[in-house]
Amino acid sequence: MGLTIHYELHSNERSSSRVRELVARLRGRALDLPFEQVDEIVELSGPACDCDRYDREHPHRWLLNQAARHVADPERKGYSYPVCPVEVIAFSTRPGRGCEEANFGLCRYPAYIETAAGLRPGVCRKIRTGLRALQTNWLGPAAGQ
Repeated sequence: MGLTIHYELHSNERSSSRVRELVARLRGRALDLPFEQVDEIVELSGPACDCDRYDREHPHRWLLNQAARHVADPERKGYSYPVCPVEVIAFSTRPGRGCEEANFGLCRYPAYIETAAGLRPGVCRKIRTGLRALQTNWLGPAAGQ
């Protein structure tokens, strides 16, 4: 049986350079731990933040998959839409043998997404994401068997 650790990181910082410093400090702490591997910081923006652009073997696919969020459709109960970040500053770790990758970082999300899906065919709608500008809620296994 494995262990899964869920956590959230938030920052009120708006400056990408300041966020980069925060993530670098967090990575420094990770390097002090007995992790099997701590990767370099990844900085992506725009379309490069969409995990669907990459094949399954791409080194950043899992990190970007975890960075994506979903927002509920306010007009269609039970429906939701993916929200890719518009900026990612993060790094991946491998805590130990048998453990899955654990990702740490901060993302900037759009205030709105546009979708053509909905109750009115052919009409694009804007849906408020409600996501904080700089946050991440990486949900992923951080420990193994």
